[in-house]
Amino acid sequence: GDPELKTQPTSSVFYFKFNQERNGEETPLANENIRKAVSMSYDKQAFADTVLQNGSIPANGLVPAELATDPASGEDFRKQSGDLSTFDVKQAQEYWEKGLKELGVDSLTLEILGDDSENSKKALEFMQAQLTSNLPGLEINLRNVPFKVRLEADTKQDYDIEMSGWGADYADPINFLELFHSENGNNKSSYSNADYDALVESAQTNVSDLEGRWEDMLEAEKVLMETAGIAPIYQRAYAVLEKDYLKGFTTHLTGADKSFKWASIEGKE
Repeated sequence: GDPELKTQPTSSVFYFKFNQERNGEETPLANENIRKAVSMSYDKQAFADTVLQNGSIPANGLVPAELATDPASGEDFRKQSGDLSTFDVKQAQEYWEKGLKELGVDSLTLEILGDDSENSKKALEFMQAQLTSNLPGLEINLRNVPFKVRLEADTKQDYDIEMSGWGADYADPINFLELFHSENGNNKSSYSNADYDALVESAQTNVSDLEGRWEDMLEAEKVLMETAGIAPIYQRAYAVLEKDYLKGFTTHLTGADKSFKWASIEGKE
């Protein structure tokens, strides 16, 4: 309720990466129904409200809100693409039962990898409670490690599920979508889909037909979400205190987080 409390949005989207191959062997997460079940089994709004408490919003797709607009209509990509991956316990349990049957098991034990900060520990504990209560027969072990150790584990694909994230280098959806192309160095999950790769490649190379390129990116995100290549969680925001006499202070989704060039103090006695 403090009038000085402001929300500073960012372009960073956090999500679960699903590792489909570990130590040379296929993991249970290579099963699409298992991935879909996990992706729909946690309450993102509750996570934002109770764990983050900083203005962050649920993410129901990979590309963040307010990043880029349709070259023809001017509509925001996130709004146009819509909610592609949402919380739905009933549907999650149906996918879960189907996936377990396909794997020939009645239970699974999976590990979630994350950072060792207090916030990350709270986040993973919340997810552990959500997943195990909503998916019968699932046991979740948590592995909280220093950031550099997490990156090493990611590079080696030494994880089952990883809480990961990406912030925009530049204001274009392709900066997010290219991450999960089969040959992208940031993939590190063995996710591979020929249709997705073709759409990403088309968007990367098509500079003459901007509307066609935009449609390719919209379709690519749908393919990624429909196959649960990843499971989006939230788009990060920062909670900040800002005095009413601060004028001209500017924040940005890409590039520098803040600009003080036009900032000034006005009306302070």
